[in-house]
Amino acid sequence: MPLSVTRRGAVALLGLGSASLLAACSQSSTSTSGSSSSASETSSSQTSSASANASTEATRQKYDAGSKNYKGVVPLVDHYENKTYEPGNEEHPPRNAPKPLKPENMNEDSLEGAYATLRYHASVFDYITKTGDLEPLKEMEAAKPDIEYMQSFETFYQNMESSKTWFFDRKFEMDILADPIVSSSKITWRCTETFLNGTKAIIRGEYHDDLPEKYQWTRLTGYVTTEYVNGRWAVTPYVSGGGTGGH
Repeated sequence: MPLSVTRRGAVALLGLGSASLLAACSQSSTSTSGSSSSASETSSSQTSSASANASTEATRQKYDAGSKNYKGVVPLVDHYENKTYEPGNEEHPPRNAPKPLKPENMNEDSLEGAYATLRYHASVFDYITKTGDLEPLKEMEAAKPDIEYMQSFETFYQNMESSKTWFFDRKFEMDILADPIVSSSKITWRCTETFLNGTKAIIRGEYHDDLPEKYQWTRLTGYVTTEYVNGRWAVTPYVSGGGTGGH
């Protein structure tokens, strides 16, 4: 199983143990304190509820978007390595695509930090579509790795390379469809992710200059979650609500 699942399982077990311990203490207090215990439990419950409400309100304020609208196409990052990109042609795949550089604020524990991470995420995928180089994605995944997720990408690009297949100028686009949903340290974004393949490609060694429209793009609609883990935002594997190609 992916390492991220293992970590979630460990957290769940820890939570279960804590709940069991609290339950045992509560039962012991009830059997020895009688009616006074009942009053104490009521007070404790009210205190816990107030604390939870205060925590929820603090989280809401910290990640409040205010008047800012995050909906629409996510812009790619502003800065890249100093390289001159060459689109693909009949002789070679795209080459010299510069790696995106991280925005300065992407590790901020704020809504802007989460959005900056999405910008970098989109830029990394745009870079991958041109190069097949997964190193930037692996580095992002290091905050909350999913091995199976990474292996699926590696297999896809290995198959493209071995079959002598490439698109001349493939691109990636992410479009946020709704306001972000905040829950604890997680922010969920409903969005589309589109791989734009263009019209020209080498498919199994053969040149195609007018790809049918259904092969020109692939779009997924679903959710991406950013979660603040170990001092930075981890982007969970895409949870798809369906996919389309062409119209």
